[in-house]
Amino acid sequence: MFFIKYNISHLVALILYPTECRKSTVCRNNLVKFYIMTNNVIGNRIKELRTEMNISQKTLGEKLGYCNQTVSFWESGQREPSLDAVVKLATFFKTSTDYLLGFSNY
Repeated sequence: MFFIKYNISHLVALILYPTECRKSTVCRNNLVKFYIMTNNVIGNRIKELRTEMNISQKTLGEKLGYCNQTVSFWESGQREPSLDAVVKLATFFKTSTDYLLGFSNY
């Protein structure tokens, strides 16, 4: 909940002070995180790729060094994978990190 409130304030700042906010790297990074978390793009992509390969959350977790509950949290949007996890996922699924994060359609 704190995460969303924190980022909503950045959305308000972007609307009220667009020039100043766009110059702020912190503000831009938080807006990107807010977009990813609210749309659960990465969770949907992980689930889509995992089901295409016909593997369980447990199997995926074991291959990447995480437990199945962690994979479940990522897919449901309850947690956000770390940068290391995103790179591991992209390598495992043979796709780009941009695709996983929703910045690319392939």
